[in-house]
Amino acid sequence: MVAQVYVLGGLVSVFIISGRLYMTSGVTSFSRTFLFSVIATAASIACNSQDPSEQVFTGSTMGTTFRVSVIQEGISDTSSSDIRRTIEAELDGVDRMMSHYRPESELSRFNAFRDTQPFPFTAGTFEVIKQGQELAALTDGAFDITVGPLVTAWGFGVEQHNLPPPRATIVELLKHSGHDQLHLDVSAKSVRKQDPLIGFDLSAIAKGYA
Repeated sequence: MVAQVYVLGGLVSVFIISGRLYMTSGVTSFSRTFLFSVIATAASIACNSQDPSEQVFTGSTMGTTFRVSVIQEGISDTSSSDIRRTIEAELDGVDRMMSHYRPESELSRFNAFRDTQPFPFTAGTFEVIKQGQELAALTDGAFDITVGPLVTAWGFGVEQHNLPPPRATIVELLKHSGHDQLHLDVSAKSVRKQDPLIGFDLSAIAKGYA
């Protein structure tokens, strides 16, 4: 069985040969979990037909789209439903953790947390934050996940509008941003704000993680 999975623009090829699974490199830990879920679901419901067929699954997630192409022997209507449910459940899991549109998400709760005490994250969200900090270091701060309040002020957040914020607002919000104002505890998977008004926007990296 062969599966080609396009998730938010990325292609991963998966091969099952003699019961062993092989996949292309460059796959994040979450993507591996996602791929194993999809492949396990597809393999468990494959029938005995010798003619391979392709089933393409598309949909919306995180303000964009996904496309998953599964090639296996004998995909029935029932198995298609199971595969789609697996795909959508995995992607929804990322959205529940990192969406700034969901008030109950980890990201939203962190942004509303006006304190300098450590804030614990699940492994997936912490990994994205850690990668964001690494990118910030590599780009000398050009990439910065702490621009959440600025993104909102410019109308790209939950409350959308077309007018630019006043210059004074921009200057003030810039004082409460900066990747150097975060302290990550890798062992505890927690993040501590140096400035309690700092807020995240993971939109530029969370989709790639999925």
